[in-house]
Amino acid sequence: MQQLLREISIQSLPLDIPDELELDISELDLGDSLLVGDFDVPEKIDIITPLDEVVVTIVAPTELIEEEEEEEEEEFMEPEVIGEEGEEEAEGEAEETEEEEE
Repeated sequence: MQQLLREISIQSLPLDIPDELELDISELDLGDSLLVGDFDVPEKIDIITPLDEVVVTIVAPTELIEEEEEEEEEEFMEPEVIGEEGEEEAEGEAEETEEEEE
């Protein structure tokens, strides 16, 4: 979903100004859009914004979003613990040295 318009201009008496205007996007399919003229407003309100201006459109996700998510996942990978490998090698060498001395 891409919201292209966040505000519209209206003309009304101060007491008639709505707190919000809603559009139902649940029935929209890929490529569908809703226009300013699709708002259901009371008769006391005049919409000043052009009625053919697009408010919201449904678009397919882009690959760029997927790439960003992969980069974020790579950033949170567990760090390699170096000390454990070094300790194991040192213990192995110590055991070899003990066997040679016997």
